[in-house]
Amino acid sequence: MSFLGPAMPFISAVSSIASIAGAAQQSYARYDAIRSSEELARRNARIAETDARAAAASSRMEQDQFQRRLALLQGQQRARLTKAGVTLDDGSPLLVQEDLAAEGELEALALRLQGETAVRRHLDQAGLDRFEADRHRASRAGYVFGAATSLLSSLDDVFSPPPTPGRRPEPTPRGALRPAQVFQRRSFIDI
Repeated sequence: MSFLGPAMPFISAVSSIASIAGAAQQSYARYDAIRSSEELARRNARIAETDARAAAASSRMEQDQFQRRLALLQGQQRARLTKAGVTLDDGSPLLVQEDLAAEGELEALALRLQGETAVRRHLDQAGLDRFEADRHRASRAGYVFGAATSLLSSLDDVFSPPPTPGRRPEPTPRGALRPAQVFQRRSFIDI
């Protein structure tokens, strides 16, 4: 093993560089996965917004169709009553017509509420998807910062001189940071 003694710093440096390269590849793969998740969430938000517009159009169409059916039904009812010789200005025939109009209005309101609920549900989903995309973007930025910190720390370990046997490293002044500590990521919990 004594023949490897002079080559040990070189072997250690090559090993550290290979480790850094592997960590860089893993970091890029993770970064790419986060970016893909962000793109997927944005795409889902656009789909939900499209679904909301489609639900609004469908609701308007259902309401229009209902109003036409109601008008047709009211017209048929008036025609039958008139054909039977009933006057429509007072009494039971007038009450029947008013009741049909009131029921029709309630049904129209129910259709409008269903449509608005569907639109709101799709818009809420779009908002959640956009929030998820923003969260992925923030995560990606934090991950890049963390990967850069890790890379700088690894480079500091590779290129810092090895400690001399029997000699203690010089203490840093109180409060001063080593180069690897400058970019060290801290969470809000640590502060």
